[in-house]
Amino acid sequence: MDTKLIKSIIKLTGCNSGTCFMMDNYSDFLNKHLLCVCESGNINDVGLMIEKGANDWNGGLVTACINGHMNIVRLMIEKGANAWNWALFNAYMYGHTDIAYLMIEKGADVWNQIIFSICERNDINMVRLILRKNTDYWNYIDYWNRGLHGACFSGHIDIVHLMIEKGANDWNGGLYYACKGGRIDIMRLMIEKGANAKCGNCNKRPDNHTITQIT
Repeated sequence: MDTKLIKSIIKLTGCNSGTCFMMDNYSDFLNKHLLCVCESGNINDVGLMIEKGANDWNGGLVTACINGHMNIVRLMIEKGANAWNWALFNAYMYGHTDIAYLMIEKGADVWNQIIFSICERNDINMVRLILRKNTDYWNYIDYWNRGLHGACFSGHIDIVHLMIEKGANDWNGGLYYACKGGRIDIMRLMIEKGANAKCGNCNKRPDNHTITQIT
C-alpha cells in the first residue's frame, strides 16, 4: 500500500488507529475510512474515498442513516446500497424520520421492533405511511400487537384503537405495558377487552400503578 496516500487519508478522516497500517489489503483500508467520512458528513471526502476505490455502499448507507446525512444516504443508494431494513432501523431509532420515510419507500420492512417504537412515539404520520404499503406483512397479528404494546406504554389512545382495528388482540400484553407506563385509562380498556386483571409483573417500579387501583 502507498504509505504516503494512507497517511493523507488518515489525516483527512481523523483516524489515529494503528490498525490502519495492519490491514490485509487496501480495499479494507478504504472502506474503513469511507465509513468514517460517512459519519462525519463531508460529502466531498466521501467522494474522495469512492474515487480511491472504496465500495462498501451498505456500510456507508447505514452509517449515514445513523448520523442523519441525507445527501450521503442518497449517494450510497445511487451507488447500489440496498440494506433498507438496517438503514430504516438506525435512521428511525436515531430520530432521522425523513430518512426513515425514504427507506420505507425503498422497500424496508417495518418489523416488530420498529412498530413498537413508532407507536410509542405517537408517530401517526409513520403509521399512516406503513398502512399504505401493499404487503401481506401487515396482516400478521403479532405485528399489530407490538404496536399495541408501544401505544399502551406511552398512553396514545388513538393509536391503541387503530392497532385494535387492524387486529391486535394481546390484551394481557397491552395491560402489562399500560401498567408499566401508568396509563390507567388504557389499563381499564385492556381489562374491558378481556385482559386478566391478575396478570402480574406490573409493579416493578414504585411509581407503577397497581391493578387494585383501577378495579
